[in-house]
Order: sequence, then C-alpha cells, then structure tokens
Amino acid sequence: MAGKNESFGSSIPALAASQLKVREELYSKSSKNLQNLQAINSNTAWVVLRSSVNEVTNKQILNEVAKGKIPTTDISDDNKTASNFILTGGRAANFFNKSVQGVNLFGDYNALNTYNKDERLGVRPMPGITGLKVASKNTYGTLMQAEVNFSVWSLEDLERAELLYFRPGYSALLEWGHSVYVGDSVDDIEYAGKESIIYPDKGFFQSKSMVTIDKAINDKRDESKGNYDGMFGYITNFSWSFRPDGGYDCSIKIVSKGIILGSLSVGKTSDMTKAEKKKQEEEKEARKSKFHFIFNRLEANTDDNTFNAKEYLASDEGKAADAVGNLTPFDVFRINQDIAGEGFLGFDKGINLIYMPLRAVIDIINYHFNLKDPKQNQDLLTIDLNYGEKYVTFPQHMSIDPLVAVLPKTPNFSSFPEYTEDGSAKDFTILLGDVTKNMEAYASSDKYTSDSRASTNDILNIMVTSTFVKKCISKVIDGPQEEGAGVQDFLDELFSGINNAFGEINDIGLFYDHYECIYKVVDRRNTNSKSRLEELQLTGLSSTVVDIGLSSKISSQISSQVAIAAQGNSGNYKDNVEAILKWNSGAIDRHIPVKTVEPDPSDPDPIKLAEQAKEKRKTYIEELRDVWYKFNNAEIGEDKRGWLAKAADQFITNQSFDSELWNQLRQESIAEMNRFYKTARKTPVPQGVVPVELSLKLVGITGFKIGTAFKIKPGLLPEKYNSFAYIITGLDHEIGTDNKWYTNIKTQFYAIQ
Repeated sequence: MAGKNESFGSSIPALAASQLKVREELYSKSSKNLQNLQAINSNTAWVVLRSSVNEVTNKQILNEVAKGKIPTTDISDDNKTASNFILTGGRAANFFNKSVQGVNLFGDYNALNTYNKDERLGVRPMPGITGLKVASKNTYGTLMQAEVNFSVWSLEDLERAELLYFRPGYSALLEWGHSVYVGDSVDDIEYAGKESIIYPDKGFFQSKSMVTIDKAINDKRDESKGNYDGMFGYITNFSWSFRPDGGYDCSIKIVSKGIILGSLSVGKTSDMTKAEKKKQEEEKEARKSKFHFIFNRLEANTDDNTFNAKEYLASDEGKAADAVGNLTPFDVFRINQDIAGEGFLGFDKGINLIYMPLRAVIDIINYHFNLKDPKQNQDLLTIDLNYGEKYVTFPQHMSIDPLVAVLPKTPNFSSFPEYTEDGSAKDFTILLGDVTKNMEAYASSDKYTSDSRASTNDILNIMVTSTFVKKCISKVIDGPQEEGAGVQDFLDELFSGINNAFGEINDIGLFYDHYECIYKVVDRRNTNSKSRLEELQLTGLSSTVVDIGLSSKISSQISSQVAIAAQGNSGNYKDNVEAILKWNSGAIDRHIPVKTVEPDPSDPDPIKLAEQAKEKRKTYIEELRDVWYKFNNAEIGEDKRGWLAKAADQFITNQSFDSELWNQLRQESIAEMNRFYKTARKTPVPQGVVPVELSLKLVGITGFKIGTAFKIKPGLLPEKYNSFAYIITGLDHEIGTDNKWYTNIKTQFYAIQ
C-alpha cells in the first residue's frame, strides 16, 4: 500500500483488478486462437524453493563465533550445497532444466538434473515439491505462513535437506506462479521461464539484503501481471517421516518476516546509553526500559509547555543524545498534573504530563527495537511513518481518559445545549487549554513533514501521554517474563488503551502489508473509503471464480447482544451489532416484536421515558464537566463553586486527575460517544464489518491485498447484498497434486448504502 496512495478500506489494487478483467475477456472470447486455448487449458502451476543457508565446514570457526571471540561476518562459507539443492514442483523443473543429465556417479550432484545413485537402493529419483499451502494468519493477516511438502528419496538427500531446510530461524525464498498466462490483453500470452519469472540464482546466492529481495519479488508481481507470487521468510518448523519405499516425506513451514515484531524484546536501557558512574535517585526508573529513559528525560523539562523533543534530548540539559540520533523531530506538549491519592500516604502525586504524537512512539520503536542487517545497514522490519491512514471520528469526539490519550483537535458541542449551558462551553471544549490548541495546529501543519495527507484526523497524530506509554511497557516487563513477550505485547496494550480512551469508537491496531513488506497503524473501523470500489464478476462464462461460500461468523457474545437489540430501542450497542441490525432490517419477530432494556417497560409513555433519560443525561454531563474542570484547573462559575473552594485556589491548585471518578464515568462516557457517533453520521450506514464471511476460490492470482475492498456485480446474490461491500480479511494460496494454483479470498461484509 505504501507508495501507491492506498489505505485501509480502499479498493483492491489495480494489478488484481486489471488482470481479472483481461481473464474475463479471454474466457468470454467467442473465437479463441491456439495461444488463447493454451492459456486456458495448458496452464499449470510451478513452485521453486531455495535456501539461504551456506555450509560452514570449519568447526573451529563456529566454536569461536559461539564464544563471541569473532563476529559472524568472519565466517568462511560457501553456497554450493544450497545452489545444488533447489527444490521445485510442477512445471518448474521443466523451465529450470529441459532434460535430465543422467545418473550421478562421480559426486557432481545437482537435485535439479541428476538422479542419485544410492548404494543400498540403487538409482533414486530427484527430490521435489509435492504440495504448497500459503495462508494468512492473525487478525487481518498480519502474518503469512507457507507449508511446503516435498519428497526426498535417499538418506543423502535427507541430510542435504536437513542442512538447508530444517533450520528454524533461517531464511528461505519461496516462489510460485502460472506456467502460461495472459498479460495486458487477450492476445498477450506469456510463457514462464527460469530467466524471466523467478528471482535470479546469481543474485539470490550472493549476500543480497532482504530488502533487495523483497523489492524484486514485488517487481516480479507487477511484471507478471499478477501471475507470480513469492515470499522471503523464516523457517519456523519442519517434519519428516520415513516411507516403506526408502524415501522420506518432508514438510517445512515458512513465516513472513512480520513474525519478527512478535518476538522483538523491549531491550535494555544500557543498549543505547553511555555508562554513568552514579545514577540520580530520580533517574532510577529510567533504567527500566528505553521508553522510560527517553520519557523521564523529557519530563525533567519543567520550563516549556511546548518544545521540540529531539532538540531538547540532544542538548546538554536533556543528556540523551544517544537516544535520538535518527529520530524525526517532533514536538511534545506538557501540563503539570496532580494524580489524586497516588502520592505518599495517599496525598496527590504531582507529575509532568507529556503529550506526544503516536508517530513519535512508532519512530522510537523503529529506531531502538527493530532488528537490523549490519552488513547492509538496513532494518529487517519497520512500522510505516507515512501519513494517510485516518481514524473514525466526529465533531463531538473526545477522550474519556486524558491520562491515556487525547485527540489532536477540540470537540464541538455547539449544537448540543446541554453541554454549552451557563456559558461554560468554552472551558469545557478546550479540554487542555492552550496545549490542545497547539496540538491541533501541530497535527495540521507541515512543520516536520511535506506529506499533504497529514491532518488532525490522521492516526499518527493522535496524542498519547508518556505516563501511559511507560505503563504499557511496564506491564510487559514487570514480573515473570512470558516466552515471546515483547514489542508486540506492548503495542497491543497501547492500542487497546487508546481505543478505550476514545470511547471504543475505533479499532486501532497493526496491519501488515505483505507486498510492501511494512507494518501500518490503521483503524479497522474506517471502512468507508472515498475511492470507487471495483466490481467483481463471480459467475458466467467470463468468470475465473470456481467456488463461492457464505457463512455467519457471529460469536456467542455478539449473538446475545443481537438477541436483545434486534427489535430494541436503547441505542447503546456497538457498531458491530448495529451492522447486524442493518443486515436484519426488513424483518420482525412476530412472537417477540420488541425487546428493551429500559427499567420500566410496563410504562410505555414516550414523553415520560424521554424526560427520565434527559435528567439522567444531565446528571452525567454535570459530573463529566466537573472532572474535566478539575483536570484543567478551569475556573468554575460562582453559581457552581462555593466561596471556600474559590478561596482555596489562592493557596493550592485543584488541577488533579481522580482515576476513581473517571472510571465511574467510563461506561456512560462510552455510551455517550456512541450516541454522538450515530447522530453525527451524515448517513445511517454503520461503519465496521458484519460478521458474515463471503469466501471466493479463483484461479491463482496475486495483487489482492488484505484490508482492501470490492463490490460484486448484481445478479448473483440476493438483492439486499447490493447494499454491502466486501473487505478482504484473509488470503490463501494452494497448489495440490493437480498442479493447479488457486487463490482463496476471505471477506467480511460492510454496509455502503
């Protein structure tokens, strides 16, 4: 997606859309020439697997490396074994070598073109791939996992396979595609060949970087018009079993490099700081993690309400130049805040509350936590820092927990008198006073970026507090360390807290673009893309879809909510339930036509119920206003504060955050944000997906991306389906014993009208 101006929820990429259109034209062509018939009937799949393992024969060197006496870059090795043991399947063997060169009698072994002579079993076949399954894993496919099945026919071949492919943590390049395919037009028929279709051996068996190979794979996808795919990933598991005929059935699993993030450690502060003879008492917390170190230094600045964090940390005063070398400059915003009851003996604890853009937190992760290739001086995995991904919001959207995060804009309650009565709207909507104004100006400026997509509605401009970020990292590193706990767990905590602070309106999380090989921070609720969605043809002579399935994926929790809300009128359900109500519209349960959670359903007087609801809401708004006033140290009118409280302001501040009071209002605040969200939408269309899954199986194709969407041409599905689009949540590829490549697409419905 990066670099192609695509965002989560936008239409499927042009690569897949254009290839499908050409295929439809080919299949529906009334008069087909020989090449057309070959593309339709003679096409089979091919698979190639190559190992990145080089063989090291000097055991002494390996021992020295293991002891840390010499670096791994000093190892002397060669790629001869790997280059002579390339595994292929389908048509790949044909375009690698058109003829077998006989039996290996003199040790010049090559798995691609020689039979191997076994002393016990005689002449044995060449090893080869027998099956391939590539599937997306996790929510919205943050990982791709491939399972490659292959056969070897002798113990010698098994030993070679053990050296090259039974190596968890080592990398391998897997490629597959069509042998004959249509290109830009029905008369542009291409035939796959070794030189034209796969990544060159010469480049792969040299020390090329992962980034270089990833780029080459992406280029091959474009060149083949979607008829080639590949992944350069890590071997995670292997298995083999002995067969009665003396051969071995083997299997390995390869996972995309996105798996790195799930295994990254949070590291030690000493990894990035110089040794100091003596630590100040107030800096002991900084030893906890790199985030603690950076944020504690920022919190030490009590002179400026707004300042450039990188400049300050690099200065003599900040004393953290080693921590910010390659970071992008960013502003931070601070206010002094008292946290009620968290100090000594239950007194208030004063903190310097620092707000910073989420982009800065991601930048720190990329810089300090990401694995790097020292030979190529390149990151092995990054989280995208480019702007463009938006979060779902509305004019009245506000944080219900400012100690976690705030939106980089001020809410607008001008059309809601209950929020603006007594002239208090100004103080209430400013929230953080001048600090929020500065945040809003920062988020919409081009001070640190030339990206025109940056705005106050950009996810990366959400403001999070240093206090909350440190809390998230502490939750990961405090106590016993679970296996695999690290950066991924920290980010899960971070995004979960932000979603809750914004009223559970958003579903912010990580999304992995397997084609661009980069993570992105997206809002999975933001399915309403402004781009025109492509329409797919699923049936007819022109379609290459071979199977269609539809199934409900409604969880037991959602089922119970739907049972209540199906004909209810409370309006307190979330969008996933509202989306189902949209799905169920036009029908009613004649036995139980109405369900409600109102306390007195026996009194159906709508005026009385409305008055009761109004009074309850008024009480909530007054309480909400009160906690915001205390948080902001705002002036409350004479009619709302006694003389004693006003006099006390001359001696002490009432600027404090009482977590207990905020928590008491949390559930009501979440419901209030959902009310505003439903009211503010210009159309009654719910955002978010319906837990009903449409699955398609079609002739193998690359170019589809998880997180992109499409529509289906009318005429196949019931009429109400025309009101929905389909967002891709999973992609699978398979090549079986029939040597055919198929692509399986999993989607979920979301309403578009």
